[in-house]
Parts: sequence; C-alpha cells; structure tokens
Amino acid sequence: NEWGHSCAFMASQYGHVEALEELLQAAEGDELMSVALDGRSCAYIASANGHVGVLKLLLQRGGRELLKLSKKGVSCVWIASARGHVEVLEVLLNAEGGRELLMEAKRNKRSCSKVALQNKHLEAGAMLELAEREGTGARVP
Repeated sequence: NEWGHSCAFMASQYGHVEALEELLQAAEGDELMSVALDGRSCAYIASANGHVGVLKLLLQRGGRELLKLSKKGVSCVWIASARGHVEVLEVLLNAEGGRELLMEAKRNKRSCSKVALQNKHLEAGAMLELAEREGTGARVP
C-alpha cells in the first residue's frame, strides 16, 4: 500500500499467525525482512500490538535480524514497554539480542522501565526495572 506495508506486515499488525506462516512459506522468507516506509518491521508492529504468537513465529524465522530499530530509533522492546505488553516483553528479553536492546535504550536515555511506569504499566515496569538493574543475560521469569 501507500505506506509500504507488505502483506506480512499487515498480518503481523493484526495478529494473523496462520496467514503470516503461509506468506512466509510462499515468499521463502522474503516478506520477513520487509519494513514499512517509516522503518517499522513486522516484529516491531507485532510487539506494538501485543501479538505474541506472531512475534514468536517471526523470531523463529529471522532471529536477531528482526530486532532492528525503526527510523525514529525505537526498538521492539521499547514500544512493547510503552504499551505494557508483558508477554511480548518476556519473549523479546529472552530472544537473542533482546537484552542488548533494553540496555541500549537505557544508555540512550530511553529507559524501557521508565516509559512503562510513566504509562501506568506497573507489571511491565517492575519486570523491566529488574532486568535493567541486572543488565545481564539472566532469564526473565
């Protein structure tokens, strides 16, 4: 469409795991790496909208490569924090590269725990605060 949203992006946005799986098989993964004109990836939009199943599928297929920042410098971890998607955060923080995004955001004055707490997402904020304090590869419960 005019915003550069691929079929895979739209399936990710609306949480359609089965449709995304079919698209990824048919396109042999090419759709997986597509990004919208504003730089948001399929993983980013799934994280923003709390679609855990979609995110798990994307990470299985593309791993760390999917965790890139948007053109505005926003990560999947940060947007999930801002919206309070605890299950998404658990998946992201346990994915390869997820903890690094969390710590990078904190170094760049974009603390994920702070944005979660500012938006009154107390459970997400507490989990992220602990993860930021640890700053290690320890698993999040």
